[in-house]
Amino acid sequence: AGLGLAGLAAAFLWREAGHRDPVFQPRFFARRGFAAATLGVASKNLGFYTLLLAVPILLARQGGSALGAGLALALLSAPMVACSALGGQLADRIGRRAPVVAGCVLLVLGILPLVVVPGLGGLALHLCLAVAGAGVGLGSAGMQAAAVEAVEAEHAGVAAGLFSTCRYIGSFVGSLFLARLLGEGLEGFQALFAVALAGAVVSVGAALALPGERK
Repeated sequence: AGLGLAGLAAAFLWREAGHRDPVFQPRFFARRGFAAATLGVASKNLGFYTLLLAVPILLARQGGSALGAGLALALLSAPMVACSALGGQLADRIGRRAPVVAGCVLLVLGILPLVVVPGLGGLALHLCLAVAGAGVGLGSAGMQAAAVEAVEAEHAGVAAGLFSTCRYIGSFVGSLFLARLLGEGLEGFQALFAVALAGAVVSVGAALALPGERK
């Protein structure tokens, strides 16, 4: 399977290299703003989706109900939605970097207590999820805008496609870690949350490399 995938990737790159208007353009990753935005969204989604997938499993193994898991996920997702518009407004007013950095820092702060106490529950868990969700929402618009603005206007669609691909790569990697690290009972959750935290920390570094001013 690995050899087959490598062969298909080589064929794809060969075709794209000879096309007049290729869909995949590796040269975009040589641009600081685009590289920082794509690395940032991949690492941020590694942290966020690992949290999204792990928390319901954690609550179930602690004897929680499906309703409790749904409430926990709502507390993760609702602040993300609520803060997305605010993040976009701030990105337009003060530049792309500041709200993205703030959002990624909030994601770190939301995950960190779960690494220290992986069996955290109740109000403390809900607060962590709300902080993490707010951070993801706050930084999303500025990060995507920075990626698209890093290339020429005629290539905005290609940039948006590559950005979305990198976003899902982060979520896929989180899923792989979840399958690899979780055992029976509560074993593995600390390591899994540590992976999520590492992704969030990398996203902070990537956010700091974004351009500060709006184009």
